[in-house]
Amino acid sequence: MKMQLSQELTQRYELYAKIKNLSVTDAIQIALCDWMDTVGEGDIEIITGMSLDSDEEHVPFLVAGRSTSIPLVN
Repeated sequence: MKMQLSQELTQRYELYAKIKNLSVTDAIQIALCDWMDTVGEGDIEIITGMSLDSDEEHVPFLVAGRSTSIPLVN
């Protein structure tokens, strides 16, 4: 995947990487993982009506505007 960052955002990642003694690539990877764990998964759960918590036995699912559960298949 190829991403293009603005000059301002690139400078912020470069500063963060320097402070944390990381490569810029590692700093960006950490930020993307953190974003997915906090914002991205929440958006996916809201849009799909499905919980991404793999520890649950049943996943809530929206069917015709009402919530129901479906069993997870291993």
